[in-house]
Amino acid sequence: MLRSVPLLLLAACSTPLEDEELGPYHPTVPTSACVDEPYDWVDLDEMGSLIEVREAQDLSFPAPVLDIALRSAGLGDYTPVPYGVVSFRVRYLTQDKGRPIEATAILSFPQPREDGPLPSVPTALWGHGTTGFTDACAPSAGGVEEGASGLLPAAHGFATAAPDYIGMNGFGEPAHELHPYLVAEPAAVGALDSVRALWRLAKLRDDLPSVPTPDLLLWGVSEGGFTVLHADRFVTHYLPEANPIGTIASVPPTDLEGITREALTEISPATGGLVGGMVGMASWHGDLELLGQVLRPPLDRMVYEEMSSSCNPGRLLRGYDTLDAIFTEEVLQAVVEDRFDDFPPFSCYMREGSLLTSQASREHDAPVFLQISGADELVLASVERENVPRLCEAGYAIDYLECEGADHVRGAVDSLPAQLNWAMARAAGEPVGPTCQLDRVVDCSSYDFR
Repeated sequence: MLRSVPLLLLAACSTPLEDEELGPYHPTVPTSACVDEPYDWVDLDEMGSLIEVREAQDLSFPAPVLDIALRSAGLGDYTPVPYGVVSFRVRYLTQDKGRPIEATAILSFPQPREDGPLPSVPTALWGHGTTGFTDACAPSAGGVEEGASGLLPAAHGFATAAPDYIGMNGFGEPAHELHPYLVAEPAAVGALDSVRALWRLAKLRDDLPSVPTPDLLLWGVSEGGFTVLHADRFVTHYLPEANPIGTIASVPPTDLEGITREALTEISPATGGLVGGMVGMASWHGDLELLGQVLRPPLDRMVYEEMSSSCNPGRLLRGYDTLDAIFTEEVLQAVVEDRFDDFPPFSCYMREGSLLTSQASREHDAPVFLQISGADELVLASVERENVPRLCEAGYAIDYLECEGADHVRGAVDSLPAQLNWAMARAAGEPVGPTCQLDRVVDCSSYDFR
């Protein structure tokens, strides 16, 4: 059974945002160094502005109804939830490569079980796993099955922004480009502006069941873990009104450079993820011809077409079972000779997508819960396991958990009780125990995380 933070304890965490806290700012982090044509940030005073707000009745439930739904799905251990949820689908303003664009998100507010004072609650940014790369694949485009994961933080007391990510507009005008898969800057920027949208909505409406504070928990799984870890680095530069209280990253890729070297040495599920990332990177940087440097024709075009037309990323490399059938001789040789660092522009893309070589300096000390899966062949466990000590040496306070023998998905699911308990402890202001103890390897399917 998961711990619940009492309502009064949540209300005491911080104070609601004041109007002046949403004033104009200019980001203090450099824009991407991997582009041919440099650009500057759009000033932040309009970022997070609400373009359209739709009440999401299909994603709004009183707490007893949520309890029934969870029990019927075999998740009775997570009940009773402390809160119901009231949700909205929104289009909001963010920015991409120096220009304002629109993006979509689901915003959810905790609803107390009983009438009483309007509670102040911490904020959460929820990063979803990979669901595809186009508008049709956005979680907000579907119903409760697609959007339910973002309801979990709200049901446990966090006003939650769950962005679809840039390039995945769930409703309204379509996005004009493919989702920039595994590109750090648009991942962090679009996500943090969804938090601004949540705070703006809370100021515009007086009928919400709870009021968010600046206390911000970042929480994501897989690609969402990548997103929140980079948002964790961008937050002080891009969303300075936030007070980061912690980051939960479940099965995230923290070292794209390391994964690239391994995925170009031995074929595995990580190879397909790398190919998807290469396409997303080339697309975001505006030159699909770059793919010819790394992918053999006609695969360079076929993968882009597949990503543009399907929400099933697992089909990307179906039928390709050798590295030399996928990649060019030049890039494979660069890895063999340990000179991938000299293989631009993709070496630059991978550096910016790896935490320790990110251009965004980490200027806060909020703790990080980092969970990897011991048998993960998509986000390679061997690479992640080696990178965690380096993150600790760089100053991260990491609460580490490895799910022994679990694959990518199983570890994320089985560790959910630990993630939830950690989130609740951060909301309650509890101190984190000893960090960077990297021998916490357990069978998460049977371990009692209470």
